[in-house]
Amino acid sequence: MGEQKVIEWDSDGSGYGSCDEDSLAEVHRIVVRQILQKGCHSVLDFGCGHGRLAEHLGKAGCSVSLYDINEELVSLAKERCAAHDNVSVDADLSEIPDDHFDCVVLSVVLVCSSTKEIFEDTLKSAVSKLKPGGLLVIVETHPAFRGEVFSDFQATYASGEPFDYHDEGRAFQVSLKAGDEELRMTDYHYSISTLLNAIVSSGSRVTHVMEPRDLHESRHRNAMKPPYIVIEARKDGSVDSTD
Repeated sequence: MGEQKVIEWDSDGSGYGSCDEDSLAEVHRIVVRQILQKGCHSVLDFGCGHGRLAEHLGKAGCSVSLYDINEELVSLAKERCAAHDNVSVDADLSEIPDDHFDCVVLSVVLVCSSTKEIFEDTLKSAVSKLKPGGLLVIVETHPAFRGEVFSDFQATYASGEPFDYHDEGRAFQVSLKAGDEELRMTDYHYSISTLLNAIVSSGSRVTHVMEPRDLHESRHRNAMKPPYIVIEARKDGSVDSTD
């Protein structure tokens, strides 16, 4: 077996595109089904990364706008979704209209916030782009299980580093593994209560919470704990579709 290639996210943002998490792909499929069932057509992928979720949404027929502050990732997402005319890129947040989208998705975005202020501002910016009554979908690595090993990722807490659930905003290292590559990055811990309270403060109400199983088959599959939490909310205002 060859030596595993280690990519440091902080110094090589493009490396993320070659280190897909299969467990997250399973969650994205669930998210796309939920979005379609609720009749959403226009979707903003806020913090689109390298475009895996956008690709699923494009294939499903949604009109998808991509936004990310990382230009390298936006380029990767654009290339990945090139076959879908219904997927476009919005490079400047100020040019994305407010009160416009049926749905806004933040997939593993808030965990990248180095301060609580950035965490809250990011969420408020995303919600501002939703139509009144629009659907907000948030996917995050599960805050309660930082110390667990999952099918294709783990935090340093899984190696014995003490984990204080109440230590809001604490930086921690995450390792993603795919084939012969390992991607290392820094994330920041926020509790579930912080996340839920921020959603309420953004002018939204929580309507549904899911904790999908670790569905990817691998020797590290965790059959007991969920790797991700998925939260659905509605922006305050009228809405035609049901929750």
